[in-house]
Amino acid sequence: MYVLEEEHNHELHLPQTSHMLASQRRLSEVQQREIDLARSAGLQQRATYDLMSTQAGGRDNVGFTRLDQKNYLRTKRQKTLIHGEVGFLMEYFQEQSFKNPSFFHTYQMDSEEQITNIF
Repeated sequence: MYVLEEEHNHELHLPQTSHMLASQRRLSEVQQREIDLARSAGLQQRATYDLMSTQAGGRDNVGFTRLDQKNYLRTKRQKTLIHGEVGFLMEYFQEQSFKNPSFFHTYQMDSEEQITNIF
């Protein structure tokens, strides 16, 4: 025999683990930079996550999972590939122009609209 209970009769999620719900997990800009630095220094993804969790006082305090870290790196890599090396360079120059109004850059293109020189 089945009985339908119309009112909710249990907690949806335990309060001590609700910070790990997908909607609550975030990589801060500082954490993103730390991941980038660790990657450029040659640290493996797992070692980077272990280091960050040690610094935060445990995995529960990091605020993201290893999968979130992996997804961040994959997305960053994909964005780089979409723009290509020249696109990435142009974005960098544009960012520098916003940060420093006296920053100047220009480029020269050939008849096939390929960049031949950058100044």
